[in-house]
Amino acid sequence: MSFVGAFILPHPPVMVPSVGREEGLKPIEKTVNAMVKVSKIVADLKPDTIVIITPHGPVYPDRISIRTPISGRLKGDLSAFGSSDGIDVCSDAFLCDKIAESSSSIKVACIDDEELDHGVLAPMYYLNKSLGGNYKLVSMNISFAGYKTHFEFGRILRKIFDESDKKILFVASGDLSHALTKDAPCGFCKEGEKFDKKLVSMVEKGDLDGVLSLDPFWVDEAKECGLRSVCTALGVVGAGEKFKVFSYEGPYGVGYMVAGSL
Repeated sequence: MSFVGAFILPHPPVMVPSVGREEGLKPIEKTVNAMVKVSKIVADLKPDTIVIITPHGPVYPDRISIRTPISGRLKGDLSAFGSSDGIDVCSDAFLCDKIAESSSSIKVACIDDEELDHGVLAPMYYLNKSLGGNYKLVSMNISFAGYKTHFEFGRILRKIFDESDKKILFVASGDLSHALTKDAPCGFCKEGEKFDKKLVSMVEKGDLDGVLSLDPFWVDEAKECGLRSVCTALGVVGAGEKFKVFSYEGPYGVGYMVAGSL
């Protein structure tokens, strides 16, 4: 029971077959194959609850937010990207409350928000399909607080997970640099590729100190969106633990890493 594993997953809607279709999926074949592999692992783990953190929901400057919908449901679809695919699952209200109560040293806000963003929907497409919707979900959003704050939040989460009688899986949703090519969303920046190579290597080696000491001004040049999610995942797995990187690529000018720690 308790904590069963953690994954760092990308969130491009194009990796969902009904969005990317054959022509969109082909350039990111490594990512798609890795996501299928992850979905099979998750199906075997059979988590009771998946806890996911995303950079694309309501983000506050100084506090991490947790979706705690009055409706008790978390749902959404990818209609903004031309697809009706989505999810509609129960929120784990008990676990949400436990996280909020236990995070006194980290600022946390509970928000009545049931609508899931693509940072949740894209990776969860694969996990939801493999589990048949038979799980509960906790959806959280990063803040603009520092990397160490998110790491410490991850440590708090792990303590809660270890004390739970449920099987809990953690997912850090995040893409790496958005500036790998001239036609990337943020244009080209030579620091983008350097950042991605460095972060992938540090995650694989379990170089926690290296990740937490990254220069935020340099990171800003790389135009990433997933580092705080990654720092939270590093906190969940703990110092010295490594992630296995299943794939990394960036054909659309955005870095996509799929990694797991079990």
